Amino acid sequence: MANKLRNAVKLLQTPVSELTVSEANWRSFLSPASMNYKYSFANQVLIYAQRPEATACASIDFWNKRYKRWVKKNSKVIAILDDSGGDLKLRYVFDVADTHHYHDETFKLWQVHEEYQESIIESLVNNFGEISHLDFKQNIEQIAQNMAVANEVDYLAELLEAKENSNLAMLDEITIQEALHQTMRNSVEFMLLNRAGMVDEVYKNSVNFPYLPYFNTIDTVTILGIAVSEIAQAGLRDMERTVKDLEKQAQFFAKSAQIGDNELEENK
Repeated sequence: MANKLRNAVKLLQTPVSELTVSEANWRSFLSPASMNYKYSFANQVLIYAQRPEATACASIDFWNKRYKRWVKKNSKVIAILDDSGGDLKLRYVFDVADTHHYHDETFKLWQVHEEYQESIIESLVNNFGEISHLDFKQNIEQIAQNMAVANEVDYLAELLEAKENSNLAMLDEITIQEALHQTMRNSVEFMLLNRAGMVDEVYKNSVNFPYLPYFNTIDTVTILGIAVSEIAQAGLRDMERTVKDLEKQAQFFAKSAQIGDNELEENK
């Protein structure tokens, strides 16, 4: 177990150092991170390193008990870190693509349908600040801006302490703050829109990360990654709650309508 843990930590450090080498690398990481947003930055990196196409990772127990799904034979395990007990250890998860179901049990990722967009934006505004209501993408851009402004101070303090030996050391404090703010804002926006299924090639080419090369040490990349992961997670959890609430309401009304139709037929 000790050797496996050391290997996992080494595996974590290698992709972290490569994430900011190019904007393509960073976007490539943000895509699966937006799908596995409930995991920490460290575990998002490990999932990305082992299964970059993963869309929903969970333990065998979770798949078995919650969704009545079983892991396919010879599926490749994904090792992530678990510090819930105080001591760092390994935990193993599988992507939904590695599972199959019985008894007509299905698993569907929540989706942002067009009819949900207004309610999603309303909930995000209530939790993360006012915006000028435009189209959905522009609204998400403004929400990401609000979230970055509200959270950047704490991460900036950490970044200023860790800037030595990185390219950030060449910048003054105001420029470092701008570098953090812009990279966080654009990254959070990318993750929210990607999870909403609204990131196409045109958008990928339009969102830029000009300050990314300044985050060129493991410490600075880690601070940036944790900031983006934690902020985006707050927004994505809010979006998930809204979508699932809307789905429950739709199911309730559909069931009520069916009961009403059945009663009408009985009366006839």
